[in-house]
Amino acid sequence: MGKFILWIEDEAQVDTARIRKLKRELPEGYSIKLFERPYELYNFIKDNHNKVAGIIVDLMLPAYEEDFKILKGKISGFNVGAKLAEVICREYPKIPIIVLTNLSEYTQTGKEIWEKLERVECIKEKLSKSESSLKQFIDAVKEKFGIKFN
Repeated sequence: MGKFILWIEDEAQVDTARIRKLKRELPEGYSIKLFERPYELYNFIKDNHNKVAGIIVDLMLPAYEEDFKILKGKISGFNVGAKLAEVICREYPKIPIIVLTNLSEYTQTGKEIWEKLERVECIKEKLSKSESSLKQFIDAVKEKFGIKFN
């Protein structure tokens, strides 16, 4: 039985370097499953939570009608990824989450969002796409998801 790293990113083509690097370095028995929509990720977790090694959540995601039921309201922008992480943590607290975003913690908006995320226990790491290297990203996945790489 394989384990999944779930990754929700609405612009996966933008983050191909991280995706390719992680795919190359994952040990046998692990695979990456990409999602664009919160409800797709949530439904996959419901049916497969015992096979999930960890989740990578892009903070800024679009949300549509199907997503609002899961997210408990109409929200948009940075709040979508944050709310999705909160919902997953509440229902599946043993699944670790890494938040990956373009939002810098040094802006006012970024500072507010980062502080909000500090209160979500299963968020194990917050990484800025522009301020973290591929190595830092891979190291975070190894450490926070408890995966022994080759």
